[in-house]
Amino acid sequence: MSIFNTQGNLVPIHADNTKTRDWLVLLEASTIVGHERDKLRVALTTQERKLVKRRKLFGKTEHFLVVDGYDPRIHALYFCPQLYKNEGGALVPLTGGEIGLLMAQALEGGAMKSHRGTSRLIACQKKRL
Repeated sequence: MSIFNTQGNLVPIHADNTKTRDWLVLLEASTIVGHERDKLRVALTTQERKLVKRRKLFGKTEHFLVVDGYDPRIHALYFCPQLYKNEGGALVPLTGGEIGLLMAQALEGGAMKSHRGTSRLIACQKKRL
């Protein structure tokens, strides 16, 4: 056993996302064949996270998030702040599952149906200037 064993897949993230307490939402493209399903489903919503730093010689520190079972072909990782809904004049925080469903509905246009009946997730990443 190694002291560097992370027990999961490393997903590169921006350094700004390491300091926040935003919700972590992992969306998965539909991989179920047969009945008509939603193009995207929520695979994980949490505020807990395990971070790993890697330093390169004469380079920047790279930050990674440890996510079990992450596959970049069918998964997309998003950070979302706490969202609220108005119930009877009072603001009530949404749960992680509700936030994930809102994001899945908003991003459903980015999932394309393949010829085999499964979906592939087409994710666009913004580069930071």
